[in-house]
Amino acid sequence: NVAVDALSLISRDMGVQLRQTDPTVAELIDIKDFGYTIRASAGLQRNVYTEAIKTGTLTPENQKKAAALGGEINSVWPMLQDLANRDGADPKIKDSVDQVQKIYFDKIIPLSESIVTAISTGAPSPMGFEEFQKITNQSFDILVAVPFTALDVMDDYVAKMNKDAVTQLTFNSALLVFVVLIGAFGAFVVRSKVVKPLGKMTDAMLEVAAGKLGGEVPYATRKDEMGELAGALVIFKENAAQREKAEAATRLEEAQKEKRRIAIDNMITDFEGNIAAYLKDVSVSSNDMQSTAQDMSGYAIGTSDE
Repeated sequence: NVAVDALSLISRDMGVQLRQTDPTVAELIDIKDFGYTIRASAGLQRNVYTEAIKTGTLTPENQKKAAALGGEINSVWPMLQDLANRDGADPKIKDSVDQVQKIYFDKIIPLSESIVTAISTGAPSPMGFEEFQKITNQSFDILVAVPFTALDVMDDYVAKMNKDAVTQLTFNSALLVFVVLIGAFGAFVVRSKVVKPLGKMTDAMLEVAAGKLGGEVPYATRKDEMGELAGALVIFKENAAQREKAEAATRLEEAQKEKRRIAIDNMITDFEGNIAAYLKDVSVSSNDMQSTAQDMSGYAIGTSDE
């Protein structure tokens, strides 16, 4: 069967990684595998029954083989039904599984059991080989529709996932571009509103620190943090100017005091010099007078002796 061979090839190509991609994908793969298992087992079981129809006998070996295949079908079928009837399952899968119930389990299996019962009791088969082949072929088309429906649903689901992923990627890319633009705009604002003004404020502070108080403080009229910083620098600059003015006045006063001190010192020095000269002149005059007095005293004594 070409369809079964194609489905088998597809099944081999689906590995564990595909099952792990998404829970829904894993369930769809399970539905596909269960459907394929039922179809394969049903085909092998039919081969046993067609041989029995042809030969009119059912060997014990074929009986065991048919029973084993039937057990495999009956073990997988409830799991397939549970997956098809769960909440959220795709309606197409549920419809496909319902068709399997109506056509295969409600008609073909009872027919097959009647054939086995007749042959086992030695009676002829109630249905000929060609008719049985025709009916079972129709049921097998219903059986193989389950895994193919699961593959179609999985293809639609994956396509939707890809579409959603592309949409999300587009949204994320647009968001990234928006964030980059916001970042670039923010960097421009920071540069124009913060970095550049900070550079000018730094230059102004360095000028004030160097004692250059005549320059103008930038951004003093701004109403933001930069304006507050400029206002603080203006106050600092005014205080520095007042301090410099006070220091200049102090230096002038000290210079004037020093000038007066020097003038007074000079006056004292001149006065002391004048007094010393005067005292020297008085001392010389006193010595002269003393010498004259001594001379006169000697002269008087001499005259008295005569």
